[in-house]
Amino acid sequence: LAAAGGLSGRGQFIMSGPLMNAAVLETVAQPLVVRQVDRPAARDDELLVKVGATAALPHQKLVFSGMGPFVLPELPAQVGWDAVGEVVEIGTGVSGFATGDRVFVLPIVCCGNCDACRRGAPLLCDRYMLLGGFGLSAQSRELQARHRSGGFAEFMAVPAVNAVRLPDLLDDADA
Repeated sequence: LAAAGGLSGRGQFIMSGPLMNAAVLETVAQPLVVRQVDRPAARDDELLVKVGATAALPHQKLVFSGMGPFVLPELPAQVGWDAVGEVVEIGTGVSGFATGDRVFVLPIVCCGNCDACRRGAPLLCDRYMLLGGFGLSAQSRELQARHRSGGFAEFMAVPAVNAVRLPDLLDDADA
């Protein structure tokens, strides 16, 4: 592991609370670095998921290279999307989930307030982003600053609306 340190919401290294391992994008077009970072906690509208598996997708290399239309989060950033795992903590404003539930994390996050979101077209949202990934415009940075967890980590804090319960017959790798 590289030197221990946690990531604050501003990308600064801090030490506090329980730690976990996470793959961090520190520099555009450079390999991910495994670091010990602060384990997130579930906010009121979130779940804390113990990650069981995360997809390694071919286009991630392009995204992390800085090429293309992608807006990367402030670096250093925890990355990785299309994660599955087990709910270990539930925010106070969340219902419908229990600790131990296995979930797939839908990576798409939208603002919910713009014209596109209100029309039911969240993929056209100006603030559209992928959890643990990228945005498509400079306005994505607002959501990226709030949602700093990525799936290439031991734990990931996710909006409860992005969690889909998995059937027991589907294991993490297949999900």
